[in-house]
Amino acid sequence: MTPLSPLQAYKVPKVAIFIETSSMYGRQLLKGIGRYIRQHEPWEIFMEPQAVYEHVPQWTKSWQGDGIISRLDNPEFIQRIRKFNVPVIDLNDGKEGRGFPVVRCDHRRVGVMAAEHMLASGLTRFAVVGNKATFWCNERILSFKESVKQSSASCAYFNLPFDRFHSEHPHEEVSLHRWLLSLEKPIGIFACYDMQAVQILNACHRLKIKVPGDISLLSVGNEDVVSEFCYPSLSTIALAPEKIGFLAAEQLDLLMRGMPLASEVRLVPPTSVILRESTNTQSQKEPIVAEALTLIRQHATKGLTIDQLTKMMCISRSTLQRKFRLAYGQTVHDCILETRLEKAKLLLLETDLSCSSIAFQCGFENETYFYYVFKKQNGLTCRKFRQASHS
Repeated sequence: MTPLSPLQAYKVPKVAIFIETSSMYGRQLLKGIGRYIRQHEPWEIFMEPQAVYEHVPQWTKSWQGDGIISRLDNPEFIQRIRKFNVPVIDLNDGKEGRGFPVVRCDHRRVGVMAAEHMLASGLTRFAVVGNKATFWCNERILSFKESVKQSSASCAYFNLPFDRFHSEHPHEEVSLHRWLLSLEKPIGIFACYDMQAVQILNACHRLKIKVPGDISLLSVGNEDVVSEFCYPSLSTIALAPEKIGFLAAEQLDLLMRGMPLASEVRLVPPTSVILRESTNTQSQKEPIVAEALTLIRQHATKGLTIDQLTKMMCISRSTLQRKFRLAYGQTVHDCILETRLEKAKLLLLETDLSCSSIAFQCGFENETYFYYVFKKQNGLTCRKFRQASHS
C-alpha cells in the first residue's frame, strides 16, 4: 500500500470561533488566532460577525466540528457547546468555573500597573471608577485599591454601571457630577474601561474641572476609536488581546491533538501604559512644556528633531530644554526617543511588520541606532521582545 503524504494524512480540523467583531479587542483576539494558524497547520473556520452578548447562531444546532474558541456569555450557548463534546477554550473575562480551560487578561495586574504609574507620578490622592458587579472590573478595582493602600494613601470609589453611558439615566449623571465635585484635588482617577473614562472626561468639561491639572485620568483598553475623539487625549493601559488569541489557538490545538495542557488558566498581563495628555500633570505648571509634549506625541514618529520642534514653537532651543527638564525631569531628546520606542513596542506586539519597517515607521533614520536604543531601554533585542510577548 502506498503511504499517505503528509498533506493527505493531515485532517484539517473544523473550528468554530465565537468572538465579537464589534470591538477592537475582539478583532485583535481574532488577529492572534489567525497568526497562529498561519504559522502552523490550516483550520477550517466557522464564524460570523457578532457582538459579545448576541444571540446563539442558528447554524450551531447542526454544527459538527473538532474544537471551539469562545468569548460569548450567553447561558443558552454555554449549555449548547457542552453538548458538542469537543475541546473548548474560553476567552470570556468572567469568573472561571464553567468547566473550560481559560485564557484571559490578568486583570489584577492591570490594577497594579495603574497604581504603580499613578504613585510614581507623585500624586497623593486617588480614586477608581468601575463596576464591582462585573468580575474583570472588580479585579481591577480591588488590585488598584490594595496597591494604593500599601503606600498609605486613601482611595475613593464610584460605581458606574456599563449601561449608564448616556443621558437616558440623568440620575447617574448627576451622581457622577456630585462625586467629581466632592473630590479633594489634585487627584488621580483610574477608570477601569476606556468608555467610562470618556464619560468622566465629558463630566469634567461640563463642570470646568481641568484634566489634567485637577484630575489625572488613566484608563484601560487603548481603543483606537476612543483615542481619536477624546480631548485631552486619553492615557490608557494597553492590553494584549492578540497574544491572548494566539495562546488560545495554541491551547486548542494541543487539546485537539489529544495532548494535556500545562495549566487550565492562562493569565496574560497588560503590555504598558500609553502616556497621553490626560495624565500629564507636570506640564500644567508650564504651558510651553504642555505645547512641546503635544507636538512630540503628534510628530515624534515622523522624524521630529529638536530644531524642528523649536521652529514650530518659535522658541530658542536652550529655553525649551531648560523648561522641559524642570517640568518633566528629562530632556526633549529623551522624550522624543521614549515616544518612538513606545510606538515600536506596540507595533512589535500588534503587527507582523519587520523590525526594519518598524524602525522606519517610528521615525528612526538609522536602523542600527534603533536596535541599539531599543535593547538599551528594554534589555532585549526587538526580535526577542516579540518572541517573549508571544510565548
